[in-house]
Amino acid sequence: NEKTVMIGGLTISGGLADQGGGISNAGTLTLTACDFRDNRTKDGVDKSDSSSAFAENAGSGGAIYNEGRLVVNFSSFSSNRTGNGGSASASAIGPGNISANGGDGGRGGAIYNSAGSLVVRNSTFSNNRAGDGGTAGAFTSVLNAFAFARGGDGGQGGAIYNLSSLSIANTTI
Repeated sequence: NEKTVMIGGLTISGGLADQGGGISNAGTLTLTACDFRDNRTKDGVDKSDSSSAFAENAGSGGAIYNEGRLVVNFSSFSSNRTGNGGSASASAIGPGNISANGGDGGRGGAIYNSAGSLVVRNSTFSNNRAGDGGTAGAFTSVLNAFAFARGGDGGQGGAIYNLSSLSIANTTI
């Protein structure tokens, strides 16, 4: 049973969540004359191990994570961001191969549109950013052993990251 919500004239700031620092939408949501600022998603979790370490990715959708139907009218998004990927380190004293992979930075500094539809009209996006990828280090003290390290990818979509249906009109990004 899908829910429909309309919100007008609301300011959401200082939010922090795993996904969608200000709002996580899975229904039908219409936002009019709203202000989203200084919201963010959490950083990925760091990992450390003796043989392999895989850090977690950061959350996506600094202000809004959408997997429903989202309509944004006459609203502003400023200084929202996604978290940075977690860092990974692995080290070994004995023989064997080790690996470490940093987590990816979050996507969609202001809005992450997953499987839903997004319509943005007459709105402004400024100073939003996607998170950085996490670092990785793999160290071994044994000759003839292999150490693999891969840093995480930086986040994508400083303002909007879209995987589905998107319509933008009369908007400054």
